Amino acid sequence: MRVSRPRRAARWGVTLAFGLAISMMGSSLPRSVAATQPRIPEDVVPESGALFGAYVNYTGDGSPAALKAELLAREAALGRTLDYHTMFFGFRQPLASQLVAWDVQSGRIPLISWAGADTQLIVAGSYDDIIRSQAIALRDLGGPIIVRWGWEGEGLRNRSWAHSGPLYVDAWRHIVTIFRAEGATNVMFAWVGIAVSFTNGVAAPFYPGDDWVDWIGVDGYNWSPGRSGFPWISFEQIFSAFYAWAEPKDAPLMIAEFGVQERYPGEKAAWFAAAGDVLMTRFPDVKAISYFDTLGRYDWRIDTSTSSFDVFKALATNPYFNA
Repeated sequence: MRVSRPRRAARWGVTLAFGLAISMMGSSLPRSVAATQPRIPEDVVPESGALFGAYVNYTGDGSPAALKAELLAREAALGRTLDYHTMFFGFRQPLASQLVAWDVQSGRIPLISWAGADTQLIVAGSYDDIIRSQAIALRDLGGPIIVRWGWEGEGLRNRSWAHSGPLYVDAWRHIVTIFRAEGATNVMFAWVGIAVSFTNGVAAPFYPGDDWVDWIGVDGYNWSPGRSGFPWISFEQIFSAFYAWAEPKDAPLMIAEFGVQERYPGEKAAWFAAAGDVLMTRFPDVKAISYFDTLGRYDWRIDTSTSSFDVFKALATNPYFNA
């Protein structure tokens, strides 16, 4: 994978002096210490084009062996290695897993979806030992890693642990402070909201602030026809509000999850083709995309038809997504 220096690199660079300082302070760094600018390891964000990744799972058992086999088979079919690989973990599960280490060794960037936990307890320090151990373990893997903690925290289904925007923000900053104190400079934090939350203002109160976020991301789906009453909508319609909100901010943007089902013959293929056009012509600040390539309650797989797979493969091998 060859990628270039990130755009707006002056804001993202971490200085050697700060790196030495946090390594000396270690876990004693108080929460009152101000955040540094976001740090993105050099040569991670393409100057032009976007990283191309996916979550891949069809068997449902989630074992490392099955996930490896499915990912390798999908990569072979697409004719490329993914730039990064999305995975899901509970809050107490070790993040530096066999699969994450394998991704790092294989040249992929792990995109770790780390489940949320009660923000009141996080802010109170009750989970500091867990957070610190996760930071050290991911730091020691060495390669670049993206963590999206508590994704979609503004969603109603997450309100039981997120509680409110201010508490979510405090918890996010608490976690990032510990990671920075432990010198985990290879770990980038992606804040990810729900596409519809950018149309109604719900997402904004949960945003931790530019100094605490390395990537700004979003999840969005075309739910038709699987969900009754949901209209068929395009990639551009799903993500336009997010892009308008996030583009002025000083961080690379990420479509962390997206998916489309089959409806009429050829329609899913056309949806993929239009999505690629939008990304290449109207969403230039989206620097990473990840497709939700899985079979669950809905069939999001890229190969639900020959035409959908052919168009998706054309996107995967397009030079724009092989920056």
